[in-house]
Amino acid sequence: MVNRKSNEEKRKMNIIYETIANEMDYESLPRNWQLPNIQYFSNKTLFDYQVNAVKNIIKFLKYFYEDIYEFPKDHRYENFLEAKKKLYNELLKRNNDLINLGITDDNEAVRNLLQYYDYKIENGKKIVNFYNFVNRVGLWMATGSGKTLVVIKLIELLDNLMKNRKISENDILFLTYREDLIEQFKKHVKEYNEYHNKKISLYDLKDYDKIKYGGILINKDDINVFVYRSNLISEETKEKTLSYKDFENNGKWYLILDEAHKG
Repeated sequence: MVNRKSNEEKRKMNIIYETIANEMDYESLPRNWQLPNIQYFSNKTLFDYQVNAVKNIIKFLKYFYEDIYEFPKDHRYENFLEAKKKLYNELLKRNNDLINLGITDDNEAVRNLLQYYDYKIENGKKIVNFYNFVNRVGLWMATGSGKTLVVIKLIELLDNLMKNRKISENDILFLTYREDLIEQFKKHVKEYNEYHNKKISLYDLKDYDKIKYGGILINKDDINVFVYRSNLISEETKEKTLSYKDFENNGKWYLILDEAHKG
């Protein structure tokens, strides 16, 4: 007899992070883990589903950084890697199919990952272990649902948690695959800034070295975010494309990838 999982069962298997977040009560989190005025954006406020998206991210960050990672006590890279393994083992308890999600070195893009991530060898193939990729979340939101507002509140959240020393201090990078989407993002950031004392300042990723190391003046009181097109990040720097190797930065990024299924 064939055991066929229903679509609902398959869906539940794919939302383990949301399940973990739903097991936590946002209102019971310590005050320095909560985002003040979480609904407030401009002359508009976020809808409940947008607020819930931000809350779920907060809860999972709390789960990873405090309940698993014990940051900032264990802030070395080796401990961060062990934390990802521990999270992976927690996920396996909920869905042991994850054990088969390693990435094999079948193409050049994956082979490039071998210099950055742990891997194992099975049947002559090098496989990048899935636990390397568990420290990320995905939000599925329909077109026109206001995901850009959620992204901007996420940026505010990351800044707030870094200032409270709850998560690592990393640079923030926003990527999306079309120029009009970047312009739309900038438009919403401008709207946000008109209603907040602490502004979000956007910088072209091309200027990263000048800003970080070249003495270009930036307002350290702002939330500084780098922006670029995801489809122009490549393996080689040319007139428009940028090599990811030039901006690897030892992985010290909070990367927000808009339209992650494209570009």
